[in-house]
Amino acid sequence: MVWLNRSVIEELRWAAFLLECSSGIFLLKSTAWNYRPLPTDVLQVYCDASGSGLGFWYPSLNLGFQSNLPECPLVKDIFFYEALCIVSAIHDAVTRLPKNGRLAVFTDSLNSVYLFNSLSGGPGYNRLLMYVVEVILAFQVDFRVFHISGEKNVIADNLSRWRALDARLASPGLRVLPFQPPRDTLGAVKK
Repeated sequence: MVWLNRSVIEELRWAAFLLECSSGIFLLKSTAWNYRPLPTDVLQVYCDASGSGLGFWYPSLNLGFQSNLPECPLVKDIFFYEALCIVSAIHDAVTRLPKNGRLAVFTDSLNSVYLFNSLSGGPGYNRLLMYVVEVILAFQVDFRVFHISGEKNVIADNLSRWRALDARLASPGLRVLPFQPPRDTLGAVKK
């Protein structure tokens, strides 16, 4: 027996709908690829969150993004913010990739690596995972989330802390733009 509440029913309906619409292929085409060495056709993005914001950076584009923390997050802790930053980066990256493109997401959050590579979360986090699955299926891309040390995540860290000048010193010519996390990941009703 499974205890059914509103959240579980919503997630089961979502899964049933995706399976019904599915072409019968794997949700994640590649279950194991490594970033050492990372093929040149893989788009890389570095993500980080802090107590004051979210930031992600594309080294190959020398393009960074930063955002305030959401006012009403589903879960109010740094782990949620790290995961939300990754979701935001994936949301942006899929528009920069060709069909069947690949994305490597780097983070210094081991919890986030586990969350996205297992696609197993809990209350609040499942909405993030569901959103990512919808996006990667719609854009037909593949992604992996990899762990890196904080020392290798300097630019995204600076962006998340609103230190764009420091980020630009670490990556001369860096363009920094604002972003907002996808509304669907924050419990907003679809219109």
